Amino acid sequence: MDYTNDSDLTEGIIAGSEDAYRYLINKYQQIVFRTVMGFIHSEPDAEDITQEVFIEVFRSVGKFRRESGLATWIYRIAVNKSINFHRAGRRRKIVSFFDLNAGEVPGMNHEPVAPDDMNPGTEIDRSEHAAEIQKALDSLPHKQHTAFILSKYDDLSYQEIASVMNTTVPSVESLLFRARRSLKKKLYLYFKKSF
Repeated sequence: MDYTNDSDLTEGIIAGSEDAYRYLINKYQQIVFRTVMGFIHSEPDAEDITQEVFIEVFRSVGKFRRESGLATWIYRIAVNKSINFHRAGRRRKIVSFFDLNAGEVPGMNHEPVAPDDMNPGTEIDRSEHAAEIQKALDSLPHKQHTAFILSKYDDLSYQEIASVMNTTVPSVESLLFRARRSLKKKLYLYFKKSF
């Protein structure tokens, strides 16, 4: 059977088709992992949560009401599992998705957050900068943080983010605007002090 259609894929999973399971995992595993990493920042933990996401999908696919797309539903599960992980206070490691060599933070119109001639020098410097960037991101209010992760880590459109977050496109635009403004302010102050 051709599982490129979400409806057929959903039916295949409900029917217990191993081919459908395999197709689903191949199609969404990296996407889910990347989303979870945006919240968790630890590969081992993100791998565990990614597994939990697919276990949840397999267990509850029969309850999937198809009011949204399959991908949107999977994103919601990934976001919820990630948030629950944070609330449970499990171990976390900070790593950076940001290109510190370039002195830029993705999603901020590539405006430098440090002088152009910034040279991180040692791994310690890089770790400190990565930790500060991650700290700024993690300090965002929950909805801003979620919208930013879905936009910048997963490159979802405003409409897709609105579907995942059960909100409107204008609300997503507002959340992302406030998130960028807050991050720019926090990172500007940090780099100004550091250099």
